Amino acid sequence: EELLDEIKVLVDRYVVADDIAKYLIQIDILLSYCQEWITTLHFPYSVGDTESGKSTILHMAAWLCYRCHLGEDIPMADIYNFLGKDEEACGTIAEDEAQGLDPRDEKMRMYKGSYSKGSRKARILGADTSGKHQVFYHTFCPKWFAGEKIPNDKGFMERLAVIHMISGVPLSNIKRPSIDEVKKLNNLRNKLLIWKLQNIETKMPCVESNFKNRDAELWDDFLAVAYDTKYFENAKKVADSYVTQRQDGIRNSFEARLFKIVLICLNDNYEVNALALWDYITKNNPELSGSLDE
Repeated sequence: EELLDEIKVLVDRYVVADDIAKYLIQIDILLSYCQEWITTLHFPYSVGDTESGKSTILHMAAWLCYRCHLGEDIPMADIYNFLGKDEEACGTIAEDEAQGLDPRDEKMRMYKGSYSKGSRKARILGADTSGKHQVFYHTFCPKWFAGEKIPNDKGFMERLAVIHMISGVPLSNIKRPSIDEVKKLNNLRNKLLIWKLQNIETKMPCVESNFKNRDAELWDDFLAVAYDTKYFENAKKVADSYVTQRQDGIRNSFEARLFKIVLICLNDNYEVNALALWDYITKNNPELSGSLDE
């Protein structure tokens, strides 16, 4: 709780955002030091226009998260080398300008699969046939992103906790810290590392969140980090807010609206007449907007 107190002071100093976003950042910083204990997690993604403060959140991660690797368009080889083959969850990745992530690329596929413990990528090393051998790189760890927009990939978006940033004036600029601020940031990071070492054998509490499936995967361990502290109620508000956003997004998706139309057009034998379905879609349905291109 004392560590969360100190993190909150710095989040309030450097970040201009609503309370939900600030509590998310605060607890996710501590979460990065709990990687031995957690099994699944979400990815914070700050999105906004230029000078909205979205990169500030990544710089906070670079200062305070556990072994944070900050960069733009980080090459896959650098990610594999950073996370390594030997020890799982040995750092944090913070990628700026993430709007450039291509849904077809290897990195996007790796990010989507690396939110759960045990995730690995197989690679063949060696210059020739005789020297080639297969190795497995760990990919599970906390990942923070920032960008001017969110890549249009459904699987990736489902793993995100999106922070919408707007322009504001923080009390201090973390990209230009004073000598005193550098001492405070380093001091807190040292305390976090010492806390991690002191509690390396500690088991995470089991939190009954009542979330199901993917929602539980994204938020149960987040809640466990704040359990039995004065910030637990705030953690629940954060989780509830993002779960509600995710469920609303699912209900309002094109697939959900199309599914409603199919249900309406089912006959008693659970069959759909294709012509009747097409007629309903193009003439009088309230679920899909648009005009028919003759």
